[in-house]
Amino acid sequence: MKKKEKLNDTVMGYCECPHIHLVGSSQCVVDGLKGIVEYSRDRIKINLGKYCLVVVGSMLCINEFSPEGAVIEGDILSVEYCSD
Repeated sequence: MKKKEKLNDTVMGYCECPHIHLVGSSQCVVDGLKGIVEYSRDRIKINLGKYCLVVVGSMLCINEFSPEGAVIEGDILSVEYCSD
């Protein structure tokens, strides 16, 4: 019974944390976001709860946005985590 409980805890932890998928250098899909902190053509900062995700590039835009996630497109130069 202990193994099943641990597996359920692992699956639940995986589902609750944000997921980030990079598609080449032109698309970033973020699931599990809490909100948008900063939005410009060169920098998008997303609240992930405990951390923020900063996408830096040029001609950046959010093409899709929903309570579940967002799709950022443009010329992505870097993706980084920050604590605030």
